[in-house]
Order: sequence, then structure tokens, then C-alpha cells
Amino acid sequence: MRPSKINIDIYWNVCYIMYVITAIQIIWEEIIMAVNEKEREDITFEITKHIGVISVYPTGWRKELNMVSWNGGNEKVDLRDWDPDHERMSRGVTLHKDEAKRMQELLKEVKL
Repeated sequence: MRPSKINIDIYWNVCYIMYVITAIQIIWEEIIMAVNEKEREDITFEITKHIGVISVYPTGWRKELNMVSWNGGNEKVDLRDWDPDHERMSRGVTLHKDEAKRMQELLKEVKL
């Protein structure tokens, strides 16, 4: 049995739609990546108080506890890895002062 012209037309229309959807997905992903890159470039920080170094890695990076102002905002307690020049950092944990106080209370209760 030979496929009808209608079935072939439907097949090619579906293929075209799938192609367009794939192209839109690729463009959308590129837009998201560009926005994320732009957001990373716009992040500013100022270490307002160095509290202490928790550990030092062979690479020279250090896990530090600091008070940091992000994007000109209020300072927060910040725990993360920093390179020796404080130019690059890893992802970390940032706490408002009341959150840090609560964490301090919880840590006092834990036997480490």
C-alpha cells in the first residue's frame, strides 16, 4: 500500500515543526547562558571584615568566614572558598546576621 499525499504532507509538516521547536530551544538556551554570564559579570563584593580562615588547600585557596557586602547591600556572614588574591571565589553560604546567630546557637548544642 502506497502512502497518500496527505500522509506525506503531514509527515513533512511535523518534521518542520520539530525542526522549528529544536531551533527555538537552542536559541533559548543561548539567551539564558548569555543572561547568566552577564549576571555573573555584574556581581560586586566587598569583604568588610575578615573573621577567619577555616582551612587552606594545596592550591592556595582558603575556606574563609567573612563579613561581605554583595552588590552594595548590607553585610552578611559569608562562608566560601577564595583564591589567594580574593579575586575569584567558589559558591558558598551567605547568612543574614540573625541566621548566623541562630546557627551559632545550634552549633553550641551539637557535640562535634
